[in-house]
Amino acid sequence: MASDQIPSIPQSLRVLLLGQLQSNLSDDLDSLSLEDVTVLQHVIRSDHKRERLVREERMLSTAMENAADPLAIVQAYRKISHERLEHQTHEARQIALRRSGARGAKAKKVLLQREADLEESEKKLVIRKNCTGCQGD
Repeated sequence: MASDQIPSIPQSLRVLLLGQLQSNLSDDLDSLSLEDVTVLQHVIRSDHKRERLVREERMLSTAMENAADPLAIVQAYRKISHERLEHQTHEARQIALRRSGARGAKAKKVLLQREADLEESEKKLVIRKNCTGCQGD
């Protein structure tokens, strides 16, 4: 359920699996840290969607504060869009692998479109990295 392997579960439903294992003392000593993490903190850090959004917010804020590079916000936006496309392509690939028949053909069509979009996005990132002194591509 947590890895979205069951097709009938809505994509909007987020599932997080927590486990508690009993370990021996030597394992506990190796993994000791000065920071104690509460269960709530662990659950919040395990929310990958939230963590991704927080990271994207930091990237955009940093780019907006960068007065020296007027195109920094465009670069940050393109990088975020590209990372989202990579994630969507991965999800589409997983769905296409699990489906067959008419649903499989439709999923494969969606995957091909996502891969084309990802390739186009990658070209925009490469062009911007190789282009010094470019103004608004």
